[in-house]
Amino acid sequence: MDKNGFDRIYLNDILLKINKKDIRSAIKWCEDNYVNVFSDKSGKFIIQSEFDFAYNRPIIELYKKRYGDQWLKVYNLSKENNLHLLESSDNSSKPTNSYKPLSQEAQEFLKNCA
Repeated sequence: MDKNGFDRIYLNDILLKINKKDIRSAIKWCEDNYVNVFSDKSGKFIIQSEFDFAYNRPIIELYKKRYGDQWLKVYNLSKENNLHLLESSDNSSKPTNSYKPLSQEAQEFLKNCA
């Protein structure tokens, strides 16, 4: 297949992946996930990149929320099964949760403890 961004995937080929048994159910899944369905003499097909985006959308949204601007890096590492490299690359992608007390008494207490 050419890697031009418009690789075709026929609906028969995605039935198992989206856990459907019928082409009509696959078409409904595509409509619900905003994936355009086309047809030619060989049958109904979709664009591979649109399918990949729709299929992985929950993961992408999670990574955007969890990693912010670093989500694409994490997503690509995950697709390559190299997510373990994230920790060794840099720690800037990890969220920093630090407690900042509001009251003056609590701030003084933390200064004395540290």
